[in-house]
Amino acid sequence: MTVLIAFATVEGQTAKIARFISSVAKNAGFNAKLFNTDEMSSHVSLDDVVKVVLLAPVHERRHPESFEAFVASNRDALMKRKSLVLSIGLKAAFVSGREEARDYLNEMLRGP
Repeated sequence: MTVLIAFATVEGQTAKIARFISSVAKNAGFNAKLFNTDEMSSHVSLDDVVKVVLLAPVHERRHPESFEAFVASNRDALMKRKSLVLSIGLKAAFVSGREEARDYLNEMLRGP
């Protein structure tokens, strides 16, 4: 079973988290496909992918452009698979910021 781990990173922290998730998936017996949306040079096939982990940092209410473009251009294929979306940001670390952090994710998933 193939798990796609698609991520974007700004300062490298999200890449570390993505590599950790990939390692955990491989140790659990999954075929993990790690994909950095910032290095997207061509279409990524989701044909053999059963589960998806999407993760990206939030800066000024937005996820990196390459990540948002990947999610938007693959929306239909992603909706057909079990997915986990991790929006990485400091706001969520504090109870007072969690609702706002949730809004960032909802805005991105809603699309243009």
